[in-house]
Order: sequence, then structure tokens, then C-alpha cells
Amino acid sequence: MARRRSNDDPRRVEALHRSRIEAAVRRHAPLIWQATRRLHSRWLRIMLATAKGPYERLVIDRRALATGDEELQLRLHDFEVEWLMAELERAGTPMSAADLLKLPELQTSTAQLATNAAQGAGFLTSDPRTPRLVADAQTILEDQVSAYWQTLTSPRHLAERLVRQKVEGVPYVEAARQISREYGTEFYRAERLVRSAYNTASNHANLEAILDAGFTKKKWLTSRDARVRRPTKSSPYDHAAAEGQIVLVDQPFVVSGEQLMYPGDGSMGASIGSLINCRCTCVGVD
Repeated sequence: MARRRSNDDPRRVEALHRSRIEAAVRRHAPLIWQATRRLHSRWLRIMLATAKGPYERLVIDRRALATGDEELQLRLHDFEVEWLMAELERAGTPMSAADLLKLPELQTSTAQLATNAAQGAGFLTSDPRTPRLVADAQTILEDQVSAYWQTLTSPRHLAERLVRQKVEGVPYVEAARQISREYGTEFYRAERLVRSAYNTASNHANLEAILDAGFTKKKWLTSRDARVRRPTKSSPYDHAAAEGQIVLVDQPFVVSGEQLMYPGDGSMGASIGSLINCRCTCVGVD
């Protein structure tokens, strides 16, 4: 691979990178949505039907609510969640994350996305390093799809929502309607998952290119627009402050107090808030 000239315009490199991400998402996000939507809808119907009886039998201690005893409220809340979760777990799930990834349509989609990730980082199909990079990128994609599926089909996640609605006095029919609507909205953001996963895989391949090109340092680049994440009252994540950060190629960036070898890297324990929907990239510098 030709070594990138230090005077290359980072904005041009970044714009090209983002355009490839958007093109890949438009092509392949619908495949992940179609492959998993019917399975998740089936799971949700089964779980809500299973939850109806237990939901109506949940015991909410009005005395704790009336006295404002926060410690007692927390103990009761945890007890109710654990009990309802145990009831829901009996219904099981329609498919494990491992079986989900075996679906032909998902395999085709993740394989194509992984190939695009390596190509987006500048590796040609004929490059002998490309197969390894594609394999690594596909592993990243599958890990994120798997984690997302497990979150969506988590009995605890559903139990916590139902208990919270019961505490608020929401009738079961309305609670089920709200859950279906909220889960549908969240699940439809599968496009965001694909974009995040593709960016992670592409940056992983991009780092390999930086190493192979012989650069001694790497630089973090944001999209330099109003959508770059900045700290808020509800979120501490700050990618804007990482703009222009330069570190040695074998050392992690430090972003919002977390370590990432490249934008989207979760291998060192970075929170999902630092990874999801990230549009940042990195380039090699001398």
C-alpha cells in the first residue's frame, strides 16, 4: 500500500470514509432489519403474553411510596424485577444470538460489510492482507449484532420496564402498547447499529493500514459538525474534545476518560456511549 502523504487533506480523507459508510449502510442495514424483525416481534408477543398475569400480581408497597423510604423502595423494586424476570425467562427466546448469526441473510450482509470495511481503508481485493482484515472486521460486526440482539431479548430489560410502569399505575394493556411502541422504535434503529459496526470495522482496518504504511503516530479526527458528540447533563461522552489528538500508533487514544485504539474500538472496555453511532476516524501522521 502506498504511504499516505502527510499533506493529504484530512477533510477529504474523512469525507470519503463517511461516504463509503453511508453507502454500505443504505445497502445492508435493511438486510439485518428484515432478518431479525420477525424474530424479535415473535419474541415480544410471547413475552408480553407471559407477563400479563405476573404483571397484574405484582405487589407495590404503597406505604414505601407514601413514606418516601428510598432504601425500602429500591429493595422492593429489585425483588419485583427479579420475580418478574424469572417468570419471563420461562418463555425463553425464539433464537439465540449464535443461531441468529447463522441466518444466510445475516451472513451475507456481514460478509459484504466486512469486505467494504477493508476496501474503505484502502485495501485491494488482491492484497494478501485483505482476507485477514475482512475476517477481523466480520468478527467485530457479528459481536455488535449479537450484543444488540441479546439486549433486545433480555428478560431483565423487559421486566424493569414493566415494573416501572406498574409503579406508575399504568394498566397492562397500555403498558404492553407502550413497550411494543418503544421496542419497535429502538429496534428500527438497526440502521444505527450497522453504521456504528461498519465504522468500527473500517477503522480497525484503517489502523492496520496505518501500521503497515510505517507511520509512527495516529491522529483522531471527528466529523467537525454539530452532530459530533459533546458532554451533556445526561451524557459525559465528548468526542469533540478528541479532535486532533495524536498518540503513538501502538498506544490508545484517551476519549472521555476511556481508552480506544481507534474510533469505535471496544476491546479495552469503552462504553457503548462512546461507540454507538460514532462517525470519527483516524489517520497516520509522522
